[in-house]
Amino acid sequence: MNHYESYEVTQRKDTELINAIISLDLKKFYTTLKNLNVSACGYGAIATLMSLTKKFSGKIELLKHSTSAEVSKDYSAVVGYSALIAFY
Repeated sequence: MNHYESYEVTQRKDTELINAIISLDLKKFYTTLKNLNVSACGYGAIATLMSLTKKFSGKIELLKHSTSAEVSKDYSAVVGYSALIAFY
């Protein structure tokens, strides 16, 4: 998810992006990436998964969201991570 911003900023950005992913709304997903300047890796693959999940009337659910701060205890520059699952 987001990279190298404060814990608070990363939590906010990641939450917005996760909500867009779960909604299966590609426009919302890309708008969130752009407007919030989220530095998520693999956004093309995420968009592909969203598109296929929507096409097959599936859903995506969040399993877990975390940040590097949970291990490093450095809350000034964290990386966000999330595990999501698609159901068809």
